[in-house]
Amino acid sequence: MTEPDELADLPVFTAWRSQYVPPLDEVSYLATHLEVTSAALFAKLMTPEFVAVRGCVLVKDRFSPERFEEWMTTAHGSTVVVERALNRLYLWDVFETASEAEERALVRLAERMAVSWKLHAMNQFPDREFEAEVTDDYGPTVVLWSTSGRRCAVSDRVGEEVV
Repeated sequence: MTEPDELADLPVFTAWRSQYVPPLDEVSYLATHLEVTSAALFAKLMTPEFVAVRGCVLVKDRFSPERFEEWMTTAHGSTVVVERALNRLYLWDVFETASEAEERALVRLAERMAVSWKLHAMNQFPDREFEAEVTDDYGPTVVLWSTSGRRCAVSDRVGEEVV
């Protein structure tokens, strides 16, 4: 889980935890507040599937052929530009924060998500190298792109190429 000092900053967790002697931990909090559906969807957000599309590696669930073609045209075929544009998750679109402490926690979550996306992409496409970063385009934003590797052929480890 997270480091103890990170948890101490989160007012909702701290208030809940203080009701118990001895104080309960984060696993107990999750057992009380998180249902399986939300946990499964969050796990998918943390470790998305990727798909190869004409030289690009893209988040499968967010892939749209129309948006892909628009970006390929705008980027003049640059796979890095296309990947950086389409493999982008704005955490403010997923999570609302109620305090500065939660905003800091959201940045830490984005940093962990960036590492997770990179490792998961490397696992799915071991012949490619990836970079991931957190930007502040519209709140904490996770961005992933490949930095080297072959152009995708007809199929790849995750399945057939989409386009």
